[in-house]
Amino acid sequence: MPANIATPYRYAAPTYRSRLLIQRARDGMVLFFVFMTILESVKIDIGRMANLKPFIVVILMLAFHYGIMVRRFRWRPEFNVFVAWWLSLFIPAIGGTIISMHHYLVIIMGQLLLLGYLTLTYTYLYDRENGVIKALNALIAVGVFCAALSFAQIAGYFVGIDLGVSHAETVGFPRAESIFTETDWHAMFMGYVALLLTVCGKHLIRQPLHFQIALIGCVMSLILSFGRTATFAYLGCLGLFLLVRRRFGIIAVGVVLVFMMGLSIQLKAPFVPDSLIERFNIMETLEDSSEDSGALDSRLFALEMTWYFVKQEPFWGNGAGSIQALVDRMDLREKYAHGGIMNAGRGGTNLFLTSLFDSGILGLLVVIVVLFVLFRTGLRSYRTARDAKLDVQRDVALFLVLGLLYFILNCMSNNFIRYPLVWLHFVMLFLYHRQLLEYFRGGAHAHPALR
Repeated sequence: MPANIATPYRYAAPTYRSRLLIQRARDGMVLFFVFMTILESVKIDIGRMANLKPFIVVILMLAFHYGIMVRRFRWRPEFNVFVAWWLSLFIPAIGGTIISMHHYLVIIMGQLLLLGYLTLTYTYLYDRENGVIKALNALIAVGVFCAALSFAQIAGYFVGIDLGVSHAETVGFPRAESIFTETDWHAMFMGYVALLLTVCGKHLIRQPLHFQIALIGCVMSLILSFGRTATFAYLGCLGLFLLVRRRFGIIAVGVVLVFMMGLSIQLKAPFVPDSLIERFNIMETLEDSSEDSGALDSRLFALEMTWYFVKQEPFWGNGAGSIQALVDRMDLREKYAHGGIMNAGRGGTNLFLTSLFDSGILGLLVVIVVLFVLFRTGLRSYRTARDAKLDVQRDVALFLVLGLLYFILNCMSNNFIRYPLVWLHFVMLFLYHRQLLEYFRGGAHAHPALR
């Protein structure tokens, strides 16, 4: 018999060290994708129509992987309402009422990219073990980094080093920007991460000291950002969280403290900094919005102008993004802002008013349906986890609901509904509901997804 010269292949199980390295590499990729989604201060102009932003790199990488390598996407029936939202943007095109075709096409292409981002990111996080939890941990990591960077920027201002602050002359205190181009965007993100840490941070950060440092740092960064909309939205969601958890004692103490602080600002107490008084003295600002360094009156001017054009085309709308062209017109500035500025980009100032301006009554109804589907999905997840007495899953689901509410409250004066971070939140909300269903039905992601 001839000797058997073929040696059988023996599978060598990966060692603990190699498995740990692979797991950390995968976690690092989630952190990379989340960071690229949030980063909006870097962009490369690719022509008059648009620019290349980091989240587009995420879309291209995921599209290459799932479209060419894997050839598989995951789609939820709820995503159809987002398709309807995109299609509703064509209503003014049918009616021939588009004011600015350039800005309109930018929004059309941008929202189509966001629709692709929604599908691709959902597929990516679904394929990751503990995808939602890892995304939340990545958000905390980026949030802590932004908070630390904001403190460094503020400290740098006082020693004569410009690391990225603004509004120091108008507000009276340097407002940090961290990795963003606008201080309001930094405030919005800090409030979001602070809410995440408040609701379920103790489940995501094992060391109590690390959790406390992260929470205090993000809250302090939010306060020092002087972002009023983000601060009020955070306080509102915090109050609702305490109400749901029945922490009535904390609510009572908080109401008293907020009342005392508001009264001190209103009465201009000597121990309250002048910059804080000027920024948060809401009653005086409403009486004379020009005293607000243009922050409030410019928004009021934009809202008044937007409402005028809504009445001109209540059914067909005026075309998404056209507000940008209107606020740049000198004749409209003279009419509504007395020659000053109107604070509104392509997304407008208010989510619902802008939706009415963009695509008329039907477009507004579609946006309301989208928000209804999102809230319904989040509340179903919360009730499912609560009834099953799953404390960790209950708090994560509660954050996803409150986080959605937080974004909507911010969009009442700063409409950034098309910011990729908001759509990442949509992804996590849908995916966590799917994982909860699989947990109870014994699906593939049942136990790992909810550890």
